[in-house]
Amino acid sequence: MDDQPHPRPRRIRTLSEARELVAAWKASGQNKEAWCRSQGILRSALLSCLYRVEERGPSPAGFIELKPAKAKPAVPAAPSALVLELGHGLRVVGLDAASVAELVLALRTEPA
Repeated sequence: MDDQPHPRPRRIRTLSEARELVAAWKASGQNKEAWCRSQGILRSALLSCLYRVEERGPSPAGFIELKPAKAKPAVPAAPSALVLELGHGLRVVGLDAASVAELVLALRTEPA
């Protein structure tokens, strides 16, 4: 028979389990190493749970209602003016052709 210790299979915890593990460690007041040793948990497992919990942020308390933004009335442009519409509702009205060309060049230029 083989007397070599067999590595434990890797345990994949759910996010909820990771949150519980992190909360238990924090409530203990112990440092990571001491708590892991007392619980028989690998330090890397606790660190993995900490990373996952901190990356996701606090547990959501519930759903929030999202409402679409109300459409703003269009600003009429001067008959000879240009209108530049960018994403996220940004609209620049009343530019002349030279100003539009300058703005487009500025937007294309990579920051230094």
